[in-house]
Amino acid sequence: MRRLVNEPSKLNENLYEYLRSFSPNVQDIVQNFGLQKHIDKLEENDSLYIFIEKFSEVDLHPSKIDNHLMGSIFEELLRKFSEMSNETSGEHYTPRDIVNLLVSLVFSPEIDELSKPNKIVSLYDPCCGTGGMLTVGKDWIQDNVSKDVEVNMFGQELNPQTYSICKSDFLITNEQPEHIKLGSTLSKDGYQDTNRKFDYMICNPPYGVSWKKDEKYVKNESKELCGRFSVGTPRTSDGQLKVQVGDTDTQTTKFEEQEIKLNDKEVQEANPEARERKSTFRKEVLGGLGGFGSMFEMPNHINNPVLVSGTDGVGTKLKLAFELNKHDTIGQDLVAMCVNDIIVQGAEPLFFLDYFACGKLNTQIAEKVIKGISDGCKLAKCSLVGGETAEMPGMYQGDEYDLAGFCVGAVDKTKIIDGKSVDEGDIIIGISSSGAHSNGYSLIRKIISEKKINLDLKIDNETIGDLLIKPTKIYTQSILEVLKTEKINAMAHITGGGLTENIPRVIPNKFKALISKISWQMPKLFSWIKSEAHLDDDELFKTFNCGIGMVIIVKKESKDRVLISLRNSKENAFEIGKITKKVVDEPQIQII
Repeated sequence: MRRLVNEPSKLNENLYEYLRSFSPNVQDIVQNFGLQKHIDKLEENDSLYIFIEKFSEVDLHPSKIDNHLMGSIFEELLRKFSEMSNETSGEHYTPRDIVNLLVSLVFSPEIDELSKPNKIVSLYDPCCGTGGMLTVGKDWIQDNVSKDVEVNMFGQELNPQTYSICKSDFLITNEQPEHIKLGSTLSKDGYQDTNRKFDYMICNPPYGVSWKKDEKYVKNESKELCGRFSVGTPRTSDGQLKVQVGDTDTQTTKFEEQEIKLNDKEVQEANPEARERKSTFRKEVLGGLGGFGSMFEMPNHINNPVLVSGTDGVGTKLKLAFELNKHDTIGQDLVAMCVNDIIVQGAEPLFFLDYFACGKLNTQIAEKVIKGISDGCKLAKCSLVGGETAEMPGMYQGDEYDLAGFCVGAVDKTKIIDGKSVDEGDIIIGISSSGAHSNGYSLIRKIISEKKINLDLKIDNETIGDLLIKPTKIYTQSILEVLKTEKINAMAHITGGGLTENIPRVIPNKFKALISKISWQMPKLFSWIKSEAHLDDDELFKTFNCGIGMVIIVKKESKDRVLISLRNSKENAFEIGKITKKVVDEPQIQII
């Protein structure tokens, strides 16, 4: 500086030459700090000489003013000037006392882990400002744990000037300045291309600052399964930071490492499971995930509401999912078995809870299962408000798991469907199934095992494996559409027991259902099962749905309108029989 002052006539020229002599990292700092603009302004106002002269009298060598003090000076000036100009200083400034507290809270529980020999850790701040949290974090580790801990610091900063200060600090202290990235961490993740993961993240995001300009990028990334924002986003007016943490590629999650209970991990709102649950939320859901209980407000459009509940599993179809290593549809089966049960009483499904039990949690499998449950809830338009994930070593082998579901719906008390209105002459309508659904799989698996059936064997251009793993169809929305205009006297969900045992459950004892088995075309899957298992028709209809997954009983005069409504909802529906008077001791169903 003194040499520059000694030649005032060429001060501007010499200063620029002086700055150009530095490395590319310094050039980047100079450019982003905007020094050229300030130099030109000072020169224009004949103040450059005075400014340089004053600085030449101050010893700014790191031995006199360390990086911590220099950062504190800059941030204090930034805070004052921001307040004077009514700007948001919180975007760039965090008091050092707060930084010290945050760092202590993060690393104090980690001392044992950090004390391990040859420890190397990475520390990341996506809103790093001048790098205060990074440098204080490193200092804390090396002062309180060991100087031998190698701490690699990484950061990103939006403001070009604070970015420049941070990078300068790294350069002066022999850190790696290329580890500091410039740009909005929301719209342009500086480490996206490297797919780098970090051991610790500590930051003070700009609470209350709008991220409207980044909304497009954030929303797009939030749709990605493993995106940083897949757990959800706050309002655009509030710059809180919700990011996905933990390694989704490993079987052990960060939550487990931190000894957080598996059933409480939704509290973190930082995993794919939580994201899937939240994506199903109806407006009636009160609060978020993570409480001991879930709250749901009764919908306004249901008068005199009566709650209807159902619970079920998917039986031994799970064994087939294990064998095929296909887990993305079994969750829909779980939802279907519950919601289809409550719709038969006219109940609109409101919310759903799941139970996932395993020996050791495989996060990749669990994510697929939960995704299937989420998909099923969306089809049924009910909210997946919570559940339980239980690890029980010794109960389940390898990656095996078990599922159970619980659904609650509501129906207007005056519109409950209980079969009491069924009368002679009523028409029985069958709605096609998507396959075997979730019943009869013990027999199916026995056939496959004993006859060593190749699951790649094709029936009508589909493999047996694909046909058997097809998820159970969810009928709720198509039936609710019918109920908007038509009266349904009774319904039966055709599950275990087939047509033979389920239809009699919903009709008065004085009537019987007369079913014509030629009124619909039975899928070839069931003909194959019949042949391979050597079943007669009675056993077949008592074990499987045989192509009819739901039965509706309506008045004859409304039959055509109901069929049209169902077909408009993309259902294959058929008139399959009628209700007749039953003779004493006669069975309540006859399939001819």
